[in-house]
Amino acid sequence: MTPKVLAYSTPSGVTFWCMHCRVWHRHGHGGGHREAHCRGGASPYLATGYDLVVVGPMTTQIVRSMGGRR
Repeated sequence: MTPKVLAYSTPSGVTFWCMHCRVWHRHGHGGGHREAHCRGGASPYLATGYDLVVVGPMTTQIVRSMGGRR
């Protein structure tokens, strides 16, 4: 089963915090299945990709809650 991740809309597309890489991954607009942008070979997303579920716009508060910059 392909994992679902919560993503946020930005002017240039969508983004989500990857708990495996500990960075924001960026993709084009819209939700749905994507290939993984993970940098480390240990991420399970590399084998399956993930389904982006867009839950709303990106805010400064969301970025801060994940501990960093987008």
